[in-house]
Amino acid sequence: MTEAAQTGPPTEPAPGTPAGDAARHEIDREIQAVIVELARTGSGRPVGDLVPQLEATLAQRGITDQPRSWLDVVAREASAGRIYVQTNEALSEVTDLPVRGGDPERAAEVVKAVTGDTAQGQGVER
Repeated sequence: MTEAAQTGPPTEPAPGTPAGDAARHEIDREIQAVIVELARTGSGRPVGDLVPQLEATLAQRGITDQPRSWLDVVAREASAGRIYVQTNEALSEVTDLPVRGGDPERAAEVVKAVTGDTAQGQGVER
């Protein structure tokens, strides 16, 4: 092994391995937490204002280079008062929202607590 290989930056765990899956899950959790906060504070605000805020908040957490189309969708959802779901598991951990098939009344209670308003049906729209 060369000296450069020994002292270079650590490599990320390979996807599909337990370490890689755990790392991806932590990233999804971080992303979902940012999305929930954006939905809480961004309802009714212009999408054009939310995209840079989303990028900056993700960058502060070390998450960069998200596709523009994804940023636009997340910002549009937040502007409309909805929470974009990165993964059901991450959403459930970050907000205590039940995943699919959960209790709609409990989901409405949690969404009200997260966004300050009531949920429509079983979704997370407020």
